[in-house]
Amino acid sequence: MKVCFPHTNPIAFERLIGEYQPYMDAYESEGDECWAMPMLQTDLLTFQYNWRLLTGAFSFVVDVHVIDKNGVLSRRNLYNFVVNGGISVIDNVNFMYGYSNVQSVGSYNGYFFINRLVSSLVQQGDKYFRIVVGIDEAAQTDFTYYVSSWMKPIARTEGTKLIQYSDSRPYQYDTYFSVMPNFYSLRLPAVFMHPSPKVEKEIFQAYDMSTELVSASPYETVTLEIGGNRGLPDYIIKNLNHIFHCDYKLIDGVQYELTSDSNFEPQRVTKYNLAWLDIEMSRKETQHGLVNTQGGETIVYGRDEGMYFDNVNFQRDNNVPSLRGMIVVPDDMPWVLTGDVASLEFSQRSGIGSTEITIKAQKNLTQARVDYTLNVVDERTKSIIDTKQLYAYPIEEGIGYGEVGDTFYVYFNEKQ
Repeated sequence: MKVCFPHTNPIAFERLIGEYQPYMDAYESEGDECWAMPMLQTDLLTFQYNWRLLTGAFSFVVDVHVIDKNGVLSRRNLYNFVVNGGISVIDNVNFMYGYSNVQSVGSYNGYFFINRLVSSLVQQGDKYFRIVVGIDEAAQTDFTYYVSSWMKPIARTEGTKLIQYSDSRPYQYDTYFSVMPNFYSLRLPAVFMHPSPKVEKEIFQAYDMSTELVSASPYETVTLEIGGNRGLPDYIIKNLNHIFHCDYKLIDGVQYELTSDSNFEPQRVTKYNLAWLDIEMSRKETQHGLVNTQGGETIVYGRDEGMYFDNVNFQRDNNVPSLRGMIVVPDDMPWVLTGDVASLEFSQRSGIGSTEITIKAQKNLTQARVDYTLNVVDERTKSIIDTKQLYAYPIEEGIGYGEVGDTFYVYFNEKQ
């Protein structure tokens, strides 16, 4: 089984034992400084890892827990997965941190596991914590552990920037962006430096050297200095190089993009193991005036925006109720699906712009119709764009129909 912790995660993972990284040589001869990502109590902690099966059916266990700076276990939960013919059966999914999900990805027999954690999982008084993920293919006797970078709870946001990010491509940089229940969230020690006014212009110069301005588009760029007072470790810089090259980034609620002159050359101090990043960025949409909304912001959605399905009743596909439809939104609008999402399987849970999605429900072996509610939510404003009621009717034919009672017996009668 291959396991991947993408570098798009806001926290960096490494194998606990036996994993060498190139920066370790330099760290041995440089001044050591510990680093921890700041997290406000209301911040979301999001990360993903995925795996691909290399052999046939087998069972494996995933152990996710949190430890403090002394290695003391703070929270713990075990997951048991039985994989057989592309079907994942989950035992003991009772995730105390919040949201959990396991789904197959396409037809490649690949699976991913995602968590949406809130920083309140930290014990009262903890100063530092990290995530530990253990994976075992030998019935809980031989775990391979992966540890995240350190995090620390903070009470004030001064000197930090909250970055929310995703990508319009469902799969990019070894990351399944489309299945995340929320966009990724990352808080960094960072500040904006002085803005730089710039302009794209065209000047006409006549034969007598007189000049005329033909066109001009003024704008400004700003440098985001990341690192604070202490700097950043190499494993976080590696992740940021992937994160900032995703095509959707919000910084404190404002959408920014890299400029053509942006680079990720770390600013270093000799014999010191942390570094700083100066990243040139500009607003995604140029503003030519002071824009302010008084009395609250109201976004009017178009008449044709929302969820569209040919039929809101699940159609049976090999006895599995399935439905195909469209999410129709503006091209640059980030959206997520909420509602009865834990009970359904989606080809895409979040995205940017209009997207075709497929939804599957569990076989309905009850005697009554099962109703599901789904909402399309604007990730920027948390406003609900559209709500749909979906219906899965009972299966009334075939092998999947009916129940076998405890008095059912099967006898073998050998013919003479």
